[in-house]
Amino acid sequence: MKILTTLAICASTALPAVAVSQGAGFVVVNSTAYPIREIAVSPPDLNSWGANALGAPVLKKGEARRVKARTDGTECIQDIRATFDDDASTAVWQHLDLCDLRKITLFFDRTTGLSTAQYSE
Repeated sequence: MKILTTLAICASTALPAVAVSQGAGFVVVNSTAYPIREIAVSPPDLNSWGANALGAPVLKKGEARRVKARTDGTECIQDIRATFDDDASTAVWQHLDLCDLRKITLFFDRTTGLSTAQYSE
């Protein structure tokens, strides 16, 4: 199991979705203290977020769900952004290999703005 640490981005920005041609499926486990209403992916460091891969209903703390995140088909390494349902803030986990990712457990500390994850390939 690997551990990933990044700084969280707490401002949400509406950006156009990236054209997609390939999907990658993995399980997301919400180990944050907040319900997640959206999971989106972007090429690394570009903040060009695609459509919501999570769908309804909201992913509550402790719940897990398989998602099919769509990538641009040319790059396996992507960023993942979660949008929280309680206040619409966001957190980002950077530089994940979605081609090999099978399961990711998301952690987020809103006080410090620190997002971490445990994941398996």
